[in-house]
Amino acid sequence: MAKPVILAVDDDREVLQAVARDLRSKYGEQYRILRANSGEEAIEALRELRVADEPVALLLVDQRMPGITGVQFLEQAIEHYPKARRVLLTAYADTEAAIRAINEVHIDYYLLKPWDPPETQLYPVLDDLLDDWMATYRPPTSGVRLIGHRWSSDTHRARDFLARNQVPYRWSDLDSDPEADELLRATGLQQPALPVLILTDGTTLEAPSNDTIASNLGMQNPPELPLYDLVVIGAGPAGLAAAVYGASEGLGTVLIEADVTVRCETQVERAMGSERLEGLELRNSRTGELTTTPATTLFVFVGATPRTDWLGSSVLRDQHGFVLTGRDLMTDNKPPPGWLLDRPPLLLETSAPGVFAAGDVRYGSGKRVAAAVGEGSMSVMLVWEYRASLGL
Repeated sequence: MAKPVILAVDDDREVLQAVARDLRSKYGEQYRILRANSGEEAIEALRELRVADEPVALLLVDQRMPGITGVQFLEQAIEHYPKARRVLLTAYADTEAAIRAINEVHIDYYLLKPWDPPETQLYPVLDDLLDDWMATYRPPTSGVRLIGHRWSSDTHRARDFLARNQVPYRWSDLDSDPEADELLRATGLQQPALPVLILTDGTTLEAPSNDTIASNLGMQNPPELPLYDLVVIGAGPAGLAAAVYGASEGLGTVLIEADVTVRCETQVERAMGSERLEGLELRNSRTGELTTTPATTLFVFVGATPRTDWLGSSVLRDQHGFVLTGRDLMTDNKPPPGWLLDRPPLLLETSAPGVFAAGDVRYGSGKRVAAAVGEGSMSVMLVWEYRASLGL
């Protein structure tokens, strides 16, 4: 988790270096000390921090700077970090500006330069302000940020994809969350296509497809072999059963699922979190190795929607998208058009010879986990039968 930021701003490089040195000496272990040579540079730094969802605890700003003044900077900084504590550095001649700033931008304190020695002139003030900030600070949930409209189909698709792949994320609804609009402005995007996904490194993706999300999150794994005996598409109960059973029977097996990351030989050892689920401890059942991964939800996902649009016309489906197999392909004891074999389709065989469907995706299947597991295992037996018919 990133340390909260203390940002020092001064156009005098020597003064800025001295401020940063004193801050780092006292607060470097708990806070990340950043500095900027102008108000404009500091605003850009805050914008980048906001997009990256990094916390800012304190702003220590000089009043007299070319370009925008310290007070003008703080007026803009409030839009990005309204809860950050604000301290203005002033000379004796600037006390009126400091008093005005207390009323206009609600600064928490103003310090007169020079502040030596910091042990009596600087640290006691900042200690109190940082203690106040820390008392109400709640660390942000780790993960990516998603901004969009609640009823948008694309937003729903992206949320569903992230949840099913157990990717920690924070959702901001533009229709009800004022912070969502402010965060969207902070990205600097002009009329972006929604939803917008903000990665942990600050990268923004506009209306990303599932493939784009997967590639940017490192969720795609290339095949290890050039040729496989058995290709299983879909990592639900039926797909997993087919893959495990096929591999145990000596078939070179690959499991393909663009929407799910599958960790083989892995079991959940324990769930972790304070007020809610924050992570999982996973054990490799083969090696015994323990690893932890961020997680906000632990669930079993099964559904009654086939989601087979990607098949196109390669196999026959019913009007709802469920794949027709076996006897459901027969009409008046005749195979479907285009069937060239001298036998009828096997029990789980689709209209494409050698391609089998199992589990919820299949028309007429029992929509239960046990039934899907059974069909997945059965499909491998039928693969063997098909291979035998070809003399393989």
